[in-house]
Amino acid sequence: MQENPKAMEHEDGIVWTEDIEKLDYVRQSVELSVSTRRGPVPWHGSGRRVGYAVLRSDAPSGGVPGKFVRRVFWVKEHDRSERPSGTYRQSAPSEAVDPRTIAPGAWGELTERAWGVRSLKPRHVAVASSALVPPGVPQGWTGPAGSGPPNRRSGSVSGATGMPGRLLRR
Repeated sequence: MQENPKAMEHEDGIVWTEDIEKLDYVRQSVELSVSTRRGPVPWHGSGRRVGYAVLRSDAPSGGVPGKFVRRVFWVKEHDRSERPSGTYRQSAPSEAVDPRTIAPGAWGELTERAWGVRSLKPRHVAVASSALVPPGVPQGWTGPAGSGPPNRRSGSVSGATGMPGRLLRR
């Protein structure tokens, strides 16, 4: 899906109805005829809505009086979040974006994480000398199991924005 600047022009925030930390990607689309600026965007498509954009209170209607252009974020039943070893195990649908890159007025991006690519770089360096191991830490400890690389979220997107029901504002 191509970027639609008109859809983001009057955005005031993003509401997530699910925890986006569990989602490598979401599908992003634009609804052209929503009857509210700030209320939940009705979802009648396949899959489930996981978030939506809210508009400023002075946002003008779109092409139809009383109807507004808004973004909506959703997942389908065969997406990686639902079926980790399924079709999109190491790929992503055309409308997929990393939810961590979504902000009011900013079109989401397709990152390596969203695409299903994991870094091949080692995540931790093993300690080679017992002299370097602090007291109480087992020899050879390299970090918590399953821990990933440092968090790379931008300063404009805080951890609270990925929680259900939390509003991210400009």
